[in-house]
Amino acid sequence: MPIEKRRQRLVWIGNGMAGMRSVEEVLALEPGSFELTIIGGEPVRSYNRILLSSALQGEVSVDSIYSQPESWFSDHHINLYLGETVEWIDSDEKVVLTDHHRTIPYDKLIIATGSRPFVLPVPGHDMEGVFTFRTMNDCLELLKTSSKYKRATVIGGGLLGLEAAKGFIHMGMSVDVVHRASSLMERQLDPTAAGLLQKELETQGMRFHLDKETTSITGFNRVERVNFSDHSFIDTDIVIMSAGVRPNISLAKKNGIKTNRGILVDDRMCTSVTDIYAVGECVEHRELTYGMVKPLYEQSKVLAQELCGLDGALFRGTTLSTQLKIPGVDLFSVGEVTESGTTNSIMYMDEANSLYKRLFFKGDCLTGAILYGNTDGSTRLVDLVAQQTELSSTEKNQLLYTEGDSDSFIADMPSSELICQCNAVSKKEIIQAVQKEGLATVDEVKSCTKAASSCGGCKPLVSNLLSYIQSDQFDEIVETVPALCTCTTYTEAEIVEGMYRHELTSIEAIHSFYEWKDTGGCNFCAGALTYYLSVLDPMYIPFHFKENAVKQTDGSYAVSLPFYQGTNDAEGFRKIGQYLQQYPEARMNITTYSELQLTGIQKDDLANVWKIFSLPSKALLEKRLLITNSIDRCACNQSAALTISSEMNDWFAWIPLPETTELSVQACPHGTLHGDIQIAKSVVGWEIHIGEGEENQLFYIMPTDKEVTELLPILVQYYRQTAYFQESIGSWMNRMGQIHVREMIYDSGFALDRMDDLNKTRMYVKHHLNLDMKELV
Repeated sequence: MPIEKRRQRLVWIGNGMAGMRSVEEVLALEPGSFELTIIGGEPVRSYNRILLSSALQGEVSVDSIYSQPESWFSDHHINLYLGETVEWIDSDEKVVLTDHHRTIPYDKLIIATGSRPFVLPVPGHDMEGVFTFRTMNDCLELLKTSSKYKRATVIGGGLLGLEAAKGFIHMGMSVDVVHRASSLMERQLDPTAAGLLQKELETQGMRFHLDKETTSITGFNRVERVNFSDHSFIDTDIVIMSAGVRPNISLAKKNGIKTNRGILVDDRMCTSVTDIYAVGECVEHRELTYGMVKPLYEQSKVLAQELCGLDGALFRGTTLSTQLKIPGVDLFSVGEVTESGTTNSIMYMDEANSLYKRLFFKGDCLTGAILYGNTDGSTRLVDLVAQQTELSSTEKNQLLYTEGDSDSFIADMPSSELICQCNAVSKKEIIQAVQKEGLATVDEVKSCTKAASSCGGCKPLVSNLLSYIQSDQFDEIVETVPALCTCTTYTEAEIVEGMYRHELTSIEAIHSFYEWKDTGGCNFCAGALTYYLSVLDPMYIPFHFKENAVKQTDGSYAVSLPFYQGTNDAEGFRKIGQYLQQYPEARMNITTYSELQLTGIQKDDLANVWKIFSLPSKALLEKRLLITNSIDRCACNQSAALTISSEMNDWFAWIPLPETTELSVQACPHGTLHGDIQIAKSVVGWEIHIGEGEENQLFYIMPTDKEVTELLPILVQYYRQTAYFQESIGSWMNRMGQIHVREMIYDSGFALDRMDDLNKTRMYVKHHLNLDMKELV
């Protein structure tokens, strides 16, 4: 019997939101490929921690915030250990040891230990009646205790503190909020917005004590009073510490994993120890720690791709936004919301209706925003901050005003705009899901698309969109992605993803898995699938040949001679001269693609020409890289351009691309370049332009010849590996995003992987074509 290959063992320490999202992402990419183990310190299965405040406020039930049903773990064959804590990591033996004396082996370990609530180190902080508000157990204890007492004090006027305070008001308690700063949520709001917020919350029953420093908590047997540095005090029955959180790094730190404020990770979520990763609130990435759900989910997606061996995804940081979840309060904040010497702001205030907007700019780019009273347009503001889009004066002023009601706002929203920032769900995706699945309620939209399933801040927006879709005013036509061809109902992206995920390594396997309508396929899908297989493994590269000559209208033939190093190839020119003397009717031209072309050759003389110039008798038909030089356009020294051309030809001359791609190189700024990739030397360096016509855009300026010869092959290889069949490099660049592509090719680890893949492909092709001898094997 064949021996079944052992599946890789992935072990998660922590079953919080980031840890569980990364498990879900792995299962989505590679279901059944790994042995999964989750060790959770809490005695309950994973739940949506963000909705604890909503449970305290009575908006949702505690039972409704579990992330998965109990059967989900067994259905996915996951080893789940709850109420168990990892005490030691042996990275040499690759095992973890728990407080239940359990030894668990791993191949790759993921630390997702989250964060711990910060408890003020004042006398009485451990007294009965003092709580933190971080876990489900905290929430249940507070719900239980609130039925016995009537006075609650929340220490901390930030987001979570205010949401907890609203929960106690809902339970009929008298609530005081103590805050050390002079205004509420001072990191997310300016004093004006904070004042409006305080005024509204006071009408809901909260009392505020600002600029107060807690010095002690006192009482007989249990808490009775909170004392301040100015000798004032508050009598209370319950104290809730909500003064922030700190990354939980103790396990990593004692096991020699590098930490600072958090566990240090790179853009792939790797820690300083091989095969150990970290994700979520416990990590520190580029000197930043995150406590919001959006970046944690973005990290989880990157981590899952890394664990599954997929290239391309990197975590570069994110744009943070805040939305308060308190009924009757519409509040939103994004980015940097303080003025400095390099920033300025514009604002709008309607005191009668409690509406306030303030936008912060650096130059002409939006860097932050505060909305109070009406948060329509918040998703667009997040995009503008993240993309650093330059805005005109008119566009800046237009952002201050919200025209019409919610329905008109939803109708005017671009289909690509995100409705749910946490889960990156766009308006278009929700419309498609509603139309395809017949969704009629917010809960159905949440279940199908994950929109509004995390922080819940976008739930009103989802509701408004659903009402708009169901109204007579809805007339939007959402373009659907067409199937690859008429042979299948699946899109090109779905098929390519399936080829990687399910290791489909032949056209027959693809046809069978996707139930191809016509098992023979059509010309388009045959070419597309063959190309994608060749990207998976060079052994699938097809070698379709034609005669290495072009028949002319007069019946004679033309043969091209590569000319990339022709300027110093004296022997080559001697052969050309001898041939022209021997055959006076022959002529020599220079082609668009920087090749010398002999014309006027008779059919019977072709074999002799191939022999004289050491050329193969056949040429490849596949789409490939075609290279031009402007050596005939000016008197400038073009040696650098010829060197770049020669090296690119050496890399890609015989490797198929998604679409025939013309590379034009010129070592001076004179003349006009044409082609899909245009490279011209200017006073500041080599300007790299991508795309022709309307698609043309300046990609980057590389200062040295060395940088061009090192990075240009990586760019073309990345295009080769991720473009759709027959997609031009200009269209690919627009789809992928110029900033993303630039960041990827400048990432050293990513670049090494691309060059390794490219070199393997080139070696395979050379082996089968034996190009050094100019003969076909």
